[in-house]
Amino acid sequence: MRSYHGNDTIGYLRLLLSILIGVLFLTTGPPATSQAQALATEPNLKVAFIGDQGINSDAKALLELIKLQGAGLVLHQGDLGYSESDRGSVDRWETQLNETLGPNFPYFASPGNHDVDNWPAYVDLLEARLDQLVTNQEDISCNGVYGVDFSCTFRGLFFVLSGAGTIPVGQDNAAHVSYLNDSLDQSASIWKVCSWHKNQREMQIGGKGSEVGWLPYETCRRGGAIIATGHEHSYSRPR
Repeated sequence: MRSYHGNDTIGYLRLLLSILIGVLFLTTGPPATSQAQALATEPNLKVAFIGDQGINSDAKALLELIKLQGAGLVLHQGDLGYSESDRGSVDRWETQLNETLGPNFPYFASPGNHDVDNWPAYVDLLEARLDQLVTNQEDISCNGVYGVDFSCTFRGLFFVLSGAGTIPVGQDNAAHVSYLNDSLDQSASIWKVCSWHKNQREMQIGGKGSEVGWLPYETCRRGGAIIATGHEHSYSRPR
């Protein structure tokens, strides 16, 4: 084995540095204009991801914890309530939310399977909350069909709310996949999130079956997005 001394050591270090720079260049690419214009998320923005909530004391305690932790945004991965045929449950859900986080708190949701019958009523409330954020001049812009094919940029964070697997029921829905792909492709945000309710069997630790299909997952993965789901009533996080 050759040893390096004096000028040889300097030469070796220069060679090593050149290799490292080359590897970094190949990994990240050159500093293109698009990278320079990338949209950063507001520093220290804290996001709460929740799902399968319901209307009860436990749900209210969780909302209080979100407030205590100083979250600036909630992304709810479906199943807001569990009273599918009870329109009044939607109003009770909103009351629970307003009594804890307040009527102007940034709160966004994707539809769960238990929400489908009441989803138009939930959308009315959630869109009214969004309108209030705009009125209050929050740093937010959104477009699409709320919760089903809907995307927002909030304080630099980009997220898509999708009905994949839920509205309509079925896997690899072409319209959802197309919307996910186009929305992620057009976003300049550094941090991106895809949010929907159901999942694939291999992507959770419980016994739920595959109900979404792999195309929405792959589309969001290729688009550089975190994928947040609910439905299984357990917490797991793949590396």
